[in-house]
Amino acid sequence: MLQAQQQLWQRTQLETTEWLAALTKRAALLEQSLDRLADIRRRWRETRDAAVASKAPDPILKQIDGALTTIEAARTPLETQRTAVLDLQSVVAREVARSGDALGGRRHGDRTPKVP
Repeated sequence: MLQAQQQLWQRTQLETTEWLAALTKRAALLEQSLDRLADIRRRWRETRDAAVASKAPDPILKQIDGALTTIEAARTPLETQRTAVLDLQSVVAREVARSGDALGGRRHGDRTPKVP
């Protein structure tokens, strides 16, 4: 019985650790995408400033503004996804710690897992 429970905690720790790694990778990818988008937005703003300074025709400014609007629209869902991933990552990290605590207690002779 005790061995079965220890195996359950080991399996839980393995699974949650794998989930945490996947979430960490996803969070890093989202952060890279947001950084890249910020760089693109900065370049388009510089382009707009240069276009205004050179008195570019209105249709050119409207195209630039359209690009900036599209960039801004792409940023919001990425930020929402990043927030969700970071929130989930926090929950999974607590589960990894919880299973580690339970296994640690078993290694030191404690028969009761340490759970909140």
